[in-house]
Parts: sequence; structure tokens; C-alpha cells
Amino acid sequence: MSELARGGSDGAGNGFKAKQAKLALLQKAAAALKEEAEQIKTRMRSNAKMSAILAAMCRQAEVHATHTSRIDEIAAQFGKVAGGGLRIAAIGDRLYQATSNWKSTHATQYGGIYNKNAVSKVPMAKPGFYRQR
Repeated sequence: MSELARGGSDGAGNGFKAKQAKLALLQKAAAALKEEAEQIKTRMRSNAKMSAILAAMCRQAEVHATHTSRIDEIAAQFGKVAGGGLRIAAIGDRLYQATSNWKSTHATQYGGIYNKNAVSKVPMAKPGFYRQR
């Protein structure tokens, strides 16, 4: 995510197009996070289900209770990881939605200014020009 960081607050790196590009990159990263978390959740749920089946088969085969209980513990841990994956996927989804809202708000507020500046013959002051020290 080092592409999002930019040193200083002056220059073209903070212009309209640059901010929109940074927001698009953040939105893409949030979508990737959500997708990866959902894959982990699915895999861990499958592992938990298979561990529970294995534990049941071990009980039927009268395997020592210590081994069966350890398999049950592992199944429970897989379940916890699946729950964590679900929470991370929800966070990724909220981040994606927030970034989408932020991007559209930014375009609504500053898009008109950018478009007028793009067709104007008079150059617009660079970001930070009017900052008071």
C-alpha cells in the first residue's frame, strides 16, 4: 500500500486526478481484502466441517478419547478462524463502500472545479498556494 503514501501536501500528487486515483487504488485494495477474507472463511469452514466428520469417525472406530478431543478442539479453532474471516470480509466491504462514497463525494465537490480549470486559459493555483503560515 505504499502507493497511497505521498510526502508533503503540495504539488500535483494532491490534485483532483491524483486523489481520484488514490481512492480507486484504496477501493481496489478493499475489494481484494474482502475477497481474500471470504476465501479464508470458506476454506476454514470446510476444514472445521471435515474435522468434525473425522472426530465422529474416530469415535465410531473407538479411537482413544484424547485424540478425538484434540480433533474436536482443532475443529473449534477452524470455526473461530472462519468467524474472523467473516468479520474481516465485513470490514473490507465497509471500507469498499466508504471509499466509494468518499470518491463520489470528492468528484461531486471538486469535479466541477477541475473541469472548469481544465478548459480555462488561466492556470489555477497549486494546492497549498493560499495556505497561511
